[in-house]
Amino acid sequence: MRYKLLFGAIIALLPAYSGYWYFIAGQIRDATDTFKADIAEEGVELQFTAKTVSGFPYRLILDYENPSMSGPGWSWQAPKVKAFAQPYDLTRYIISAPGPHQVELISPGGFPTRITLAAESARASLDYTNQSQLKQVDVDIQSLTYRNILAELGLEADRLQIHLRPTPDSDQNTPNSSLDLAFKTDDLKLPNVSLTSLLGQEVRLMQFTLTLHGISSIEALGLLPVLLENGQDVRLAVNQAGLIWGTLNLTAKGELALDDFNRPEGEIQLTISGHEEFVNRLESAGLIKPGIAGTARATLGALAAMNNGKAIVTITFREGLASAGLLRLGELTPLF
Repeated sequence: MRYKLLFGAIIALLPAYSGYWYFIAGQIRDATDTFKADIAEEGVELQFTAKTVSGFPYRLILDYENPSMSGPGWSWQAPKVKAFAQPYDLTRYIISAPGPHQVELISPGGFPTRITLAAESARASLDYTNQSQLKQVDVDIQSLTYRNILAELGLEADRLQIHLRPTPDSDQNTPNSSLDLAFKTDDLKLPNVSLTSLLGQEVRLMQFTLTLHGISSIEALGLLPVLLENGQDVRLAVNQAGLIWGTLNLTAKGELALDDFNRPEGEIQLTISGHEEFVNRLESAGLIKPGIAGTARATLGALAAMNNGKAIVTITFREGLASAGLLRLGELTPLF
């Protein structure tokens, strides 16, 4: 009798669940149309040849066929974009779009830049609070290929990962809140240009973790240029950064802000090993003079001898100048 009652309850709930699923599917279709109309008011056009919502009963799957977007100075198109969600949890969405993506950027009075992006796998997850505020973004792309068609430049990466979230315990309702950003790429292959001839086209690892102070939410990140121009107190903390390129192994940490003239201000501490071969190649390529190369080898060698083979150098950005100790590296120009 107990199992009959349970089975009967399940049968009775099926029509209710089916109605709920189709209601949510309809809401998603309507949300797409609303989003399309909203961005059209801002001068951005969204098009697609077809959209479908499927996945009943376990998932919600939204398919866009041949989506494209365009706005002032830019356009994007792809063969397909798919979004996944659970009917019982509408705070998390998974988006898949391996491409190829065609992007065109046109600066005012300039020539168009055409970019092609493709990947074996390209997925992003978006996590929202119950108040529909974006709380985390994760991007994971494998076997990425980038081509700048007009410049004939290309990049390839075995894997690219990006993570973005408000800093834990940060109050998003105050101007002193902050965002955490992490970036990592493995086995990056650079284009064959003069710089890569020094250390090779293969960058084994590039990664960094940053904290952006003064940004209240992930959505506000798109307003960063406006906030900076309006004098918002925004500081960039480099918590950890690393680069393994040829013989060069470099890590960095520090903090940067903008001074009253919108120039970088702050300090970045570099820890460098494998520098001798790098300096030798710079000298052989004629990019630095023999005297400067000798001074750099001696200075970095002395610093490395005091720290188990790793030279620690502090780069200072202040009053429009970049310097390393008493060595002046160059002038800093306003960012805007």
